[in-house]
Formats: sequence, C-alpha cells, structure tokens
Amino acid sequence: MKRPAHSGRLKRSAQGFVLLLIVLSMLAIGAVVLLNGVATSTIANRQLQQVVAGSDALQAAKQALIGYAVNPPASMLNIRPGMLPVPDSLANGNYDGQADSQCLGNTVNGLPGVGSTSTIKRCLGKIPWKDLGLDIDFGQETHDPLGKVPWLAISANLASYDACLAVLNSDIANLPSPASASCAPGTWPYPQPTILPHPWLSVYDQNGSLLSDKVAVVLILPGPPLTTETRNQSRTSASPGHPSDYLDSINLPLGCTSGCTTYDNAGLNNKFVMIPPGTRYPGNVTNSALQNQLVPFNDTLVYI
Repeated sequence: MKRPAHSGRLKRSAQGFVLLLIVLSMLAIGAVVLLNGVATSTIANRQLQQVVAGSDALQAAKQALIGYAVNPPASMLNIRPGMLPVPDSLANGNYDGQADSQCLGNTVNGLPGVGSTSTIKRCLGKIPWKDLGLDIDFGQETHDPLGKVPWLAISANLASYDACLAVLNSDIANLPSPASASCAPGTWPYPQPTILPHPWLSVYDQNGSLLSDKVAVVLILPGPPLTTETRNQSRTSASPGHPSDYLDSINLPLGCTSGCTTYDNAGLNNKFVMIPPGTRYPGNVTNSALQNQLVPFNDTLVYI
C-alpha cells in the first residue's frame, strides 16, 4: 500500500521542529551563560570605576597629610614636624570631620579613647577633612552611609598629642617596634631613641604576604556595605556605624575553609590588607561555590 506523500512531509516537519527546539535551547543556554558573564563583568567594572573615582579623593587626602606633616598649623607649632592629626573617631561620640583629642584604646570597637602614653594606641578613624582643609565632597550626608569619606590610620608614633617620639629622622625607620609601649622622659636635648614608643603600621596583600611593616599612614576608601563570611556591615543616615561597618575583613588564603588567618582593616591591631579590585577566588578552592567568584572586598587602600 502506498504511503501518502504528506506523511513524509509531516515526518520531516516533526524532525525539523525537534531540531529547531534543540537549536533554540542551545541558544538560550548560551544566552544565560553570556548574560551571567556580562553581569559578573559589569560588577567587576563597577568596582574598578569606584576605585578610579575614589583614587582622586585618596590622593588629595595623602597630599594634604604630607603638607600637614611638613608644615603644621600654627596651633601645632610646639610639636615637631612630622606629627599628624588624630583621626576622627567615635571616641567623642560623632564623626564631625575634625581631629579628635586622643587615639583609640583596645576595647570593643575601639571605644573609648585613651590618653595615657603608656598604652599602645590604635589611631584609626575617618580623616579629619575639615582640619586638613580638603575641598572634596566629604561629609555632605549625615553619618556618611555611602562611605564617601576616606578612613585614616596613623602610627601612634606620629599622633599630634603624643610627645613620646621627640626625634624623627632617617634612623627612626630602622628601630624595632615595641612589645609594649615605652615613653622616654622628656629631657633636653632629646636623646636619640633606641626603641620606638609605638609600632609602625603593617600592610599585607591578597596572599597574606607582608608588603611593609614600616608604614606611617594608611588611607582607606570604603565601598558600599557588604555582608561576607566575616562581616555584616550596617550604616545608615541615622546611625554612624563603627569601623567594622565601613572597613572590610577577609580570610586568607582566599577561599580557605581551615587554617585561615583573618585580616581585618577595622581590627585595631595596626595591621591592614589591600586586595586589588576584581580579584577572584582561585578555581581550586575547597568551597566550589566560591570558585572564580569575585572576592567580596571593596576597600581601596593607599599607604605612606
């Protein structure tokens, strides 16, 4: 019996329809992969744009600090050149763009301030942009929830109210950091110190490698609030937030699940970490969900 001609056409049409579905499915999968790649790339590009935009603010702040150290204001003429303003912290209850009278102690969130020269101080807070005469769009929003104001850390050796280190010259950089604070008597002429009264700052890279342990100043521009494996940041116009609400922390090596070391820019331990924007977790990390994902870290850091 002869098969109707249209049955062959129906079979070929069905086969063509199935093939079309396969092609469309493959295109859809490819589009999802492409869109995911574009989204990830967009996030990385946005991070990079934020860094570029923030670099001008950091460089302006850096130059202002150097100018302050070389040519201190009239109110600081009794202090030797090289001294720096105390960061603006919550030790006095607010962020007002002005230098505080003291650096922080080693209590939770760095509060309250401590004035004793026998205590190793942690000089961390927002940059006192008003005192430095910075004409940048800082502090225009109540409590700076977007993190537009750079953060400042200085070695307590250079704090303007602390006269423990009366001599500042090239030999000072070779002195060891103290295990505990030591403030020599204020005699004249000032003796050349044999040990520092306070530690210098230390900066590490994304591998946990030490970049420098002779750092005088660290400037950090925070990004938007993050929720990470080590931190849940919260800052609003109604609440100023503590250092940990602005500054990031990270477990290293990247993607580790055990034997990790936490590097915390708000840790009040005079240690800081810098990670380039767009850094990704390695492809061989134990947690497969993190493989090749962007590292949740948006602090931009420069140091002197």
